Amino acid sequence: MLPTRINYSCANNKVLQVQRAADARSVAVLIDNKPVILQRAGSAAQEKYSDGTYLLYLDGERAILEENSRVLFGPCAAGPLPTSVRDRY
Repeated sequence: MLPTRINYSCANNKVLQVQRAADARSVAVLIDNKPVILQRAGSAAQEKYSDGTYLLYLDGERAILEENSRVLFGPCAAGPLPTSVRDRY
């Protein structure tokens, strides 16, 4: 299970903050210091969230956030993610 909040380090020294909902059906991302809620969308390859304007792809330690098909944050990477409950504390 992934942590509920992950800060991804992105190109151009940007940080993408992602906060997952407990049910993993939505995420909140900070864009210009404002939270934007994105809903889970179908994807066979990775986690994908969208609101029609923004599209967030999450694949393990990697992330990309697009606005109308233009990359806002990316490529992004998180540090090593925990592999067990014990690793998270």
